[in-house]
Amino acid sequence: LMFCGDWVHTDIVGKTCEHSGEESLSECEDEGGWTAVEVQRCSRAVSGGDLLRSVRLGPFFSVPGQWRSLMTHSLRGLLNDGDRVVSFVGAPVTEAGTRIGFPPLHVHHVHVRKPERSGAMQPPV
Repeated sequence: LMFCGDWVHTDIVGKTCEHSGEESLSECEDEGGWTAVEVQRCSRAVSGGDLLRSVRLGPFFSVPGQWRSLMTHSLRGLLNDGDRVVSFVGAPVTEAGTRIGFPPLHVHHVHVRKPERSGAMQPPV
């Protein structure tokens, strides 16, 4: 994430919901369980004239054992027709974009998936 240079604030609002595990994901079924989170982006030109873009969401606060779900349908405006995702990194970073390692923060794993059902808060992607 350090390759970007300056991060730019966007008008896009991400959504996040905190819960205590997969069984408690139902806590995020209605819009009242989700809170707004800032979305920033940055980009740089790479060889061949392509544009490499990154997006980050945050800040977040977490306690041990807490799960966090992110709603990504609001990020759709960041890709144009013909764009493709060539890599993904899901990692905690500082405000400056430096990765936070273990210790002090352990990210057990990151799931990236389509919603299991369509709904107002879970549109198909």
